[in-house]
Amino acid sequence: MGERGWLALRARGVRAVVDLSDACGSIGSVVRQQGMRYLRLGAPDGLPEAEELHIVTSWVLHRIGEGGCVLINDSEGHGNDALLACAVLIKGGNSAGRAQARVRNVAGCALTEPQAGLLRRFVAQHALATNRPLSLP
Repeated sequence: MGERGWLALRARGVRAVVDLSDACGSIGSVVRQQGMRYLRLGAPDGLPEAEELHIVTSWVLHRIGEGGCVLINDSEGHGNDALLACAVLIKGGNSAGRAQARVRNVAGCALTEPQAGLLRRFVAQHALATNRPLSLP
């Protein structure tokens, strides 16, 4: 995406970008030049760790709380954008089943079995950390 594309996204309310690509710094400088916040979570083996999901979901929810939208960029097509969206929805108060259904409805795809396993670990860790039981998918 070129500079004009990022400007258009900013005009539509995007204020932050999470980059899930493996390539180092692929879009970071361009995003920052547009005045947006940027966080890169590249997972060389294709899947982030559950602890990384906790950090990134907190970052995303904080950015949303500041106002504006967060774009989750998974240009390499691992499907981790759907995984991260589910984790954000869960941390924001949705059940795991509802989060997966919402993402599947919007994105038109389901999580892979390794992603679903990671989401289950994320849910279990989140439940322990918040002392709040959550339903597992």
